[in-house]
Amino acid sequence: MFLLKILAVITNVSLIAASPYAFIDSHSQFFQIIEESLNGTEIIGVSEYLHNAVGIGSKTTYQLLDSHEILTRLLKIESQTGRLYVDGRIDRETICPQTSGISLPFLDSDTSCMKQISVLATIQQDQEVSVQTIPLKLVILDVNDNAPSWNSAARQLDGLPVLEASILEQASGSKVQVPAAYDPDFGLNGEISYRLENYPNPSGGDSPNQDHGPAPFTISGPVGGMLQLTPFQTIDYEKQNVYDLLLVASDDGKPPKVGKAHLRVSVIDVNDEAPVFIQQIFTPPGGQGISERTQPGRVILNVTAVDGDASDRNSRLTYSMVPSSNRLIGEMFSVHPDGRIILRHWLDYETLEPAHMSSSTQALREAPPSKGKQFAFFVKATDSAPPPYEKTGTALVVIPIIDENDEKPVISSRFLGSPELVKHGEAGVIIENSTVPVRLAYIQARDPDFDGRDRVECTVPDNENLSIKRVAPITHRQSSDDMSISPNNNDFLLSLEEPVDRETVKMLQVRIHCVDEANNTADKLINIRVLDVNDECPTFLWPVVYFSVNENTKVPSTVNGPNGTLQGYRIGRVIAYDKDEGDNARIMYGLLPAIEIEEPKPRPSLFPLSEYDLENYPTQASDIFRIDSTTGELFALRSFDAEKEKLIKLKVIAIDQPSDPSARSHTGTASVVIQIFDMNDWSPVFHQVFENDRHNQQLYAHSILDEPSTVDSYQFSIKENLPAYTLVGRISAIDPDVSFWGSISFINNGTAGDGSRSPKGITLQFAPGTPAYVENAFTIHPISGQLRTTGSLDREACANYTFSVIAVDKGPVDGVSRTSTAVITVNVEDENDNDPVFIRPVSEALDNGKAPGGETLFEGDAFPSPSPTPQGSLDSQSASSSSGSASASAPIADKDRIPVVAVSRLPSNGGSIDANSNPIARLLIRIEAHDPDAGRNGQIRYAITSGNVDDIFYLDPTSGSLVLKSAHPAVKEASSYLLQFEACDQGVPPRCATPTRLRVVMGRPVMSKGGNPGGSVYPNTLDDNSYFGSSRFSGETSMTELEEAGQYADVWDKSAYNELGSDWSSLSKWEDKQRYLRNEYEKQNSPNRRSGVTVSEAVIICVAVIFAVFLCAALILVYLVKRKSIYFSIGGKHNRKGGC
Repeated sequence: MFLLKILAVITNVSLIAASPYAFIDSHSQFFQIIEESLNGTEIIGVSEYLHNAVGIGSKTTYQLLDSHEILTRLLKIESQTGRLYVDGRIDRETICPQTSGISLPFLDSDTSCMKQISVLATIQQDQEVSVQTIPLKLVILDVNDNAPSWNSAARQLDGLPVLEASILEQASGSKVQVPAAYDPDFGLNGEISYRLENYPNPSGGDSPNQDHGPAPFTISGPVGGMLQLTPFQTIDYEKQNVYDLLLVASDDGKPPKVGKAHLRVSVIDVNDEAPVFIQQIFTPPGGQGISERTQPGRVILNVTAVDGDASDRNSRLTYSMVPSSNRLIGEMFSVHPDGRIILRHWLDYETLEPAHMSSSTQALREAPPSKGKQFAFFVKATDSAPPPYEKTGTALVVIPIIDENDEKPVISSRFLGSPELVKHGEAGVIIENSTVPVRLAYIQARDPDFDGRDRVECTVPDNENLSIKRVAPITHRQSSDDMSISPNNNDFLLSLEEPVDRETVKMLQVRIHCVDEANNTADKLINIRVLDVNDECPTFLWPVVYFSVNENTKVPSTVNGPNGTLQGYRIGRVIAYDKDEGDNARIMYGLLPAIEIEEPKPRPSLFPLSEYDLENYPTQASDIFRIDSTTGELFALRSFDAEKEKLIKLKVIAIDQPSDPSARSHTGTASVVIQIFDMNDWSPVFHQVFENDRHNQQLYAHSILDEPSTVDSYQFSIKENLPAYTLVGRISAIDPDVSFWGSISFINNGTAGDGSRSPKGITLQFAPGTPAYVENAFTIHPISGQLRTTGSLDREACANYTFSVIAVDKGPVDGVSRTSTAVITVNVEDENDNDPVFIRPVSEALDNGKAPGGETLFEGDAFPSPSPTPQGSLDSQSASSSSGSASASAPIADKDRIPVVAVSRLPSNGGSIDANSNPIARLLIRIEAHDPDAGRNGQIRYAITSGNVDDIFYLDPTSGSLVLKSAHPAVKEASSYLLQFEACDQGVPPRCATPTRLRVVMGRPVMSKGGNPGGSVYPNTLDDNSYFGSSRFSGETSMTELEEAGQYADVWDKSAYNELGSDWSSLSKWEDKQRYLRNEYEKQNSPNRRSGVTVSEAVIICVAVIFAVFLCAALILVYLVKRKSIYFSIGGKHNRKGGC
């Protein structure tokens, strides 16, 4: 192989030296290629020929056409210079498997392997592009690169093919046929000479040679593809029945190549006549051949031979195919033993290669010439003599194949344009908006039928903006021997007739439809990429982009880049796109300087102001925001306040960046609206709600928006005894946060029908730790803030309530709640809902004979038995004649159980006188009643409604003091008065207590000295100087006992009568005098004075002490609870006040 490459280089050098057109005259298009030339070997003369054919002074690019041809795929051409190079293995035996019959007498070399290729020249001159097809004929020169071989050998031994033959015993001069070797080279390189040699190491298991001398055979031929083995001496089967020979085949190349085979000759002794075919060449009937559409299984023809042997034993013939190295013959045909040749597979004229249609070179040479394709192979007839005595005869079978127009056209394309863009014709491109018409591709349609002589029509059915036109054949100066070459009449130019927009059509998909004369159609889809120009503006995904940012967001201290600007915090990202591609679609983002601020709804001036105002707001968008020029991410460089900024509006731009310096950039614009989300950074504020607003349907809108005044406490008043759910008042809170004012709405509570309204977002509730009695007494609506009672209030149970209410908001974004506290005071106004109740005296009807002061004796009770006195009979007589007194033996039976006050007449020396020697008036009894109401509703006035028949008693209406009007009333001894008292308050209308009654008994005089001080002494006669000065209950004589009963004993002085004119107005002075006289009286009767504290008084005192202890403990507990309670308000904590 190395010698062949050197030979190819030397030959090419000699061609260059001979002529600029490879030793072919200037009127020829023939150029030579040496088989097996190295890749990169230039075919001399092609470039000069192409330049002369096109012309000088024009810009031309070259491309190879007929890409479906084998030789075209093994070559390459430089697009600018036209130099043609070898780019693959040039194997002449593959490219030209048979002789074409073309001979040029003026050439000294082989021209039997000649192929034509076409070169497409694209000529650009003065902004015009034209194309020209230039045919080139290439002659492939053979080199001796193949050695003779026997590919048809059935088996191999010791690496050599084994050929078997048989010869008759004593058949001198007879010939034995042996398969000839095959060399695909041309000329001397394919001429083979044979010789026989003894096999150096015979093997195979048969009888070895008896004589190791020269073999008794000569070899000649080949004849009919078979060598003739002829013995030159008599063969004796008994001496040697097998000859192992070495058959050497050598071609005539320089240097020659040698092939060897193991020839085994068996000696037989029978059958002396060989079969003979009736004709040497068999063809199908009619001599026309068979159609490629012939069905498999059909008998193509019958071969016939005759045998001269007379006996049937040796004359019966069987037919078979002569073994061949061509496997296609055996696959396509079979030879039946009776001579029938049968088609085995479908035929396809276009895919059949002539190199594989002959069984051997001999068959190819002996077959008659044909314009089409034909199969040629040998068949043999073998007689029936037993091996190895059978004889054979051979004949050539030639089966022409008739081409049918059944193949669709084959379409190939070469794209036009700049070689860098179209990749030397492999890819189709076009620049958008190019001036039309634009030639896109050179289209070739070849019909495999009839060697491409069929006319083909091509169209572009799916693209109205494209056209395809046939290229007229170009006439070249050709020799007279080149008339067999058909002109290119099925070549087309594909052109664009209308401009194309890449943004609409990125790829032109062109379907080329071709049809031949037999209506066989073919389609080819080619893609032509549309190249972009910068003709589109960047477009944002949305013309208006909305973002949101929370107020008070902290700006990170990270700087961005070497200029030291703040990185800011990310707000969002704007996205723009450009319908162009590549650098034309690369976008840079920026900010326009203008900025617009929209303020939120106004808030009342009572709220704190922001840290800044909009008058000093930055006017440049770049002072507040930063945008990443590559990604479009928008960053804020400062924090915002929702109470001052509602919306911020600015504009962003997107600019494309074309790489072409001559291209103009385009810009797109979008608006950005940034909403400042309010955070819950303010606590609610309580404000005053006016009384006249309660029934105003628009009260809340007015009370909030018309500059309300803030409060931290509320004072409400409500009358007692009103029904449940009575409106006490309304508590309202507002929130300084802008979200409260931006979306303020009102809710109609509807529970009381007063149309009260309150904003959403704030809920009101009792503060933690509110006493249960407050929560049981009131309810507060969480939204409207209406404070209502849960039941009827009783002022006498609790006169005022003090508690705290908290307002809780909720952040719209962060969900954080903030609270404020207000102190609520509810005063319960009194109503006259209680009757006065008598405390003393108490009749049975009121208190079952028990008075608050202690023991009281009633009429009908047993009086204490007095001690016996000398006047005992008088006492008994007097008691019997006077009501209200009792004798010692039997009590007075009075069923009314009315308290009794006994008034004793004291002697003149037993009373007390003042400094003027006037008797001192004494209080008989103090009438007392109680009313729990307050004010005038609790102020009581007293009156005697009945019983004062003699008008001797006077009752003070304010203090309730009952006194005698005169010291010497004109009454009978032991007179009894049943007085009825009334106690009414000053309410409107007034309420009165149930009347109570008191019996006053006017008794006899009592001894001032001596006598029995423990009993009642009623003398029969009284002098005129005696007076009524001592009063007691039911005949009791002890003044201490009278005081324990809550009554008073009055002693009148025995001095002259005194109407108490000057002392009546000052009852306290008179009471002091009475207290002095009582003490004097107790001194006189001290031996018999009872104990100062009764059992009832002791019990009352104990109960009072226990109650005082519990009251103190309750007060201490309330104080501790108050200290632990926490209340929140704007100003701080409030101290709870009051309680019930």
